[in-house]
Amino acid sequence: KAAQGFAPAPRTLMPTCRVACFSSGSWGTGVARMIGQSLLHLPQFEEELLMWVPKGQDVDSINSSRFDSVNLPGLRLPRNIVAVSDAHAAATGADILVFVVSREELEHLMGLLQGRTKPGATAVVMSKLLVSGSDKKQLLHFGSQLVSETLGMPAAVLMGGTLAVGVATGNFAEATLGCKDPQMTELLLQLFNKPNFSVRSVPAAESVELFAVLKSIISVAAGFCDGLGLGHNSKAAIVRLGSVELAKFAKRFYPEHDVIREALNEACGWTDIIASSYGDSRSRRCAEAFAKEPGKGWKQVAAECLRSGEPTGISVVRESISFVRNHHAEAEFPFISKVASIVFGDSAPDSLTDMAIPRVRSSKALKVAVLGSGNWGTAIAKIIARNTQSRAEFQKTVTMWVHEEIVDGQTLTSIINTRHENLKYLPGVELPHNLVAEPDVLNAVKGAHILVFVLPHQFLPQLLQNVKGAISPDAIGISLIKGYFEIDKQVASVRTGCQLIEQELDISCAVLNGANVANDVAHGNFAEATLGCADEQKAMVLWNLLNTSEFSVRTSPDVLGVELFGGFKNVVALAAGFSDGLGLPENTKAAVLRRGLLEMAALVQELFPSSLPGTQLESCGVADLLTTCYSGRNRLCAEAFAKDPSRSWEDIEAELLRGQKLQGPSTCVDVFSIIQMRGLQDKFPLFTAIHEAVTKKIMPEDVFNCVGLVRVLS
Repeated sequence: KAAQGFAPAPRTLMPTCRVACFSSGSWGTGVARMIGQSLLHLPQFEEELLMWVPKGQDVDSINSSRFDSVNLPGLRLPRNIVAVSDAHAAATGADILVFVVSREELEHLMGLLQGRTKPGATAVVMSKLLVSGSDKKQLLHFGSQLVSETLGMPAAVLMGGTLAVGVATGNFAEATLGCKDPQMTELLLQLFNKPNFSVRSVPAAESVELFAVLKSIISVAAGFCDGLGLGHNSKAAIVRLGSVELAKFAKRFYPEHDVIREALNEACGWTDIIASSYGDSRSRRCAEAFAKEPGKGWKQVAAECLRSGEPTGISVVRESISFVRNHHAEAEFPFISKVASIVFGDSAPDSLTDMAIPRVRSSKALKVAVLGSGNWGTAIAKIIARNTQSRAEFQKTVTMWVHEEIVDGQTLTSIINTRHENLKYLPGVELPHNLVAEPDVLNAVKGAHILVFVLPHQFLPQLLQNVKGAISPDAIGISLIKGYFEIDKQVASVRTGCQLIEQELDISCAVLNGANVANDVAHGNFAEATLGCADEQKAMVLWNLLNTSEFSVRTSPDVLGVELFGGFKNVVALAAGFSDGLGLPENTKAAVLRRGLLEMAALVQELFPSSLPGTQLESCGVADLLTTCYSGRNRLCAEAFAKDPSRSWEDIEAELLRGQKLQGPSTCVDVFSIIQMRGLQDKFPLFTAIHEAVTKKIMPEDVFNCVGLVRVLS
């Protein structure tokens, strides 16, 4: 600025605030680097930042070279950072002490600093850890409590979806600040909040810390999924089950904190869960290696995967299961209990999905017709046909309507009925012999009591016209169609596919949505789904038809909520694909998914206020979003579009989907039309920005600028 004729901003004559950072590892150095950069431009703070590092690190080399080549190679540290190995020297005179260290280092530092810090100082704990024992209320003992009790000072926490290298290199990430004092909250937001590091505050440190710390249990389970080679369905289901159990844990042990349950929707909740479960977090990485070779043990795995110590997730599992057992609550928390059982060698890693045990119910005999034979239609038909073989209440033969086409010189129905394989849409998967392909849709629906609709959404209206009048009056429908919406532009309302089926055929219709990638389901990998059905007796019938030990179905009376989440997630998947195509890191992608989940939930409530808020925690909500954003066709095509925005969506669909249909762009247009007609663009900035990119009004990278997920080069 001086070279351009601008004078630097003068430092204030008012007393300034001094900051010290206690750092270890790549995240510790990354935080110190970020704070140091901020201090150069904030006159209310002293410019110098003392950065404590553990003994054994070359302090002189860091100070002379301006690089921490061990923890953060290649990234220069600001000139105002001074590395020291004397903890007392770092803390002397500091008004704000930031701790980004391991549990062992934090406990060691407390012994060194007790009684030697400045009166009136405040701590900021960024280390996600539990310490041994429990507090006076017999609750978990978090790092902030150890600091506050030992040093006699208030302790705020700052935690979120923050993988170290991504943050240090200027890629977008977000975090949640938990602080009770409004004045200190304002000061800390000035210090930490940046265009590429978005910080929101809540008034309770405990709420932030609970989710940010216990999410390590989920990342360990996610690592087991990766090490076992389970598909995206299974991993999304496991992540969802863990998230639901964390929310239940908060309600059970911290009922007085309303904000603690809201924290799941903040960066310390969903963003952190997603980033640590799908990114290269230490706990996930080590758990993946352990699942591949459990005989090695955690000590050897940590030595091979990390530079030091056991991953935080293992100590969190140890403290958490001890806490749960002390409260005799193992049966209430099967997820935590199962992960602990695997971690400590009582169960094999491949027993992870055993916690989802189907219930047995009874029903009456029914004939089933599956209307659709794409990859998802064939996969669900396989499940249904196997269930009808083993349950006396269903007729054995399941009819699957096939839109006839020629494959290798034969009709597709002939191939399915003779070779028992859908050669075009689900090759390599053997189908039950009681599954019969039928090219005539009227023959397929004749006498059927259950109609399973599972075809591309754009073909639904014509199909209903074709079968109208041929449906049994006592039939029930179930829709597996995602993304069907009819927009009434006069009143800015929506009619869903399920509602259309009910109105056109005069039957009741349920809906099934969830984290279901067809190939994974067809090959027997664990997955789960949500069955939305308002009638409990009909829900029992459909549950018996669909549920298996590998395909776990949960019921909900929120039919429209289940259906809308299944459609809206295709829009968010486009943003996930843009992120992948642009090469953005997991921090940024996780932030996009959290914001997308919240906009999905808000739009469902906007359209149908009677829908249940808890539906977002079901498989049709967060689990389906994760699966679609990491493996679905909408993500895949959006990734290709981000790499070459000059291409048309039709061209990308034809190249990548082999005859399957892309739903995201058309759903995006439908969703935005509702948002626009109701004047809600400001309430749904992500959906609005995605629509602008899909329709080529902005470039894919501009989506992230529009919602504040910018990247700052440094």
